[in-house]
Amino acid sequence: AQASLFKDKHVTTFDGYHYDFQGSCSYTLAEAKKNFKAVAKFDEYQKKMTYITITDSSSNVFTIYSNGKVTAADSEVQLPFTKYYTHIYREGDTYILENKRGYNIRFNPKIELITLEISGWFFSRVGGLFGSYNNEQFDDMVPNNALRRRSLEEFVNSWTEERGCRSRDVAIQHDVKDSYFCSEIFLDSISPFRHCFKQVNYFRK
Repeated sequence: AQASLFKDKHVTTFDGYHYDFQGSCSYTLAEAKKNFKAVAKFDEYQKKMTYITITDSSSNVFTIYSNGKVTAADSEVQLPFTKYYTHIYREGDTYILENKRGYNIRFNPKIELITLEISGWFFSRVGGLFGSYNNEQFDDMVPNNALRRRSLEEFVNSWTEERGCRSRDVAIQHDVKDSYFCSEIFLDSISPFRHCFKQVNYFRK
């Protein structure tokens, strides 16, 4: 299953649900207890991605910054880099973290795109902004520690990592400028979605 976050705005969950929000905090994109946790940090003022952090099952912390810096346990490392089950490398503008326990993350800071792919082992075992991965879209917007669907704002804020930081006006206005970045995602030959080009009409609304 694959989920994605484009800029600080457009989310597609593991179950294919789409929603938009305006990020200004740190958010859990996905987590599976005792297995992994992926967190994205947004600049509060510029509303841009600052970094993505991945914590593995052994509490090892890896961070990929938008400026290209990569750290392991807060120490900068050079790519390619391997530690235990985790391998980090770069392809063009995309930084890739692969873990042998069934997940990989691709982060392209140039176009602000994050994609997370997880194996079927994580079916119904994840939570976060990327949803629950159970082939049911209706519960993708259920807040953390809640039993039923709530507002978008409540859902997004339930997955923030920063105490006291709350996103407001999470619903966004669509910006025509995004079309340039969309073309890189849906038309570029190195796009992570390149295998879907023939199945999905980029121009379809």
